[in-house]
Amino acid sequence: MTADFVLYLVIVAIYINLFTFVRCIH
Repeated sequence: MTADFVLYLVIVAIYINLFTFVRCIH
């Protein structure tokens, strides 16, 4: 696993968490 791949997974995970957080508020 390259660092770029790990960084991509982290960004996607954060994006999904933010999306779910916003959906729960609204």
